[in-house]
Amino acid sequence: MPWRNGGGVTIELFVLPAGAGIDSFTLRLSRASITSDGPFSRFPDVDRSLAIVRGAGVDLLVEGHAAKVRLDATSAPFAFAGELAIDATLVSGPVEDFNVMTRRQAFGQALAWESLDGVVPLARRGALVAFVLVDGALDVGGARLSPGEAVVHDGAEAIALCAARARGLRVDVFAR
Repeated sequence: MPWRNGGGVTIELFVLPAGAGIDSFTLRLSRASITSDGPFSRFPDVDRSLAIVRGAGVDLLVEGHAAKVRLDATSAPFAFAGELAIDATLVSGPVEDFNVMTRRQAFGQALAWESLDGVVPLARRGALVAFVLVDGALDVGGARLSPGEAVVHDGAEAIALCAARARGLRVDVFAR
């Protein structure tokens, strides 16, 4: 899916409602490559969280922040309001990112790094939970995930993840 500002392309991993477009989603999980400096697209009434998964990092000049925000693959994810003006400057070459977007009136969200090893339950804390594999190995119900793929779960019972030194991002989504 092309970026709203024309500066790149996003790979959509999950969207609600199913098949929703850029102006009608309530939840969107995606990954993208940032290959050049420039502004982020604005999304009024959308809360966003961003994590860098590969590359040297990006410096963000965020409206209302006195200092630049540096994100890299070791940084905690950065949460921000989608309507803010944000300019990105690459630290040293392209980066790959993971992005969560929720319509503010429908959902809240939390994004955090997690390391998994062994058989680990994935249980939702709100409306749904997702885990995006960044490194390592992860099997879900006999299917192996590749880095960059996600498992999304909205059932009442936890599901078992079979992990071998897996590192990734956990997304918790809460109904409002």
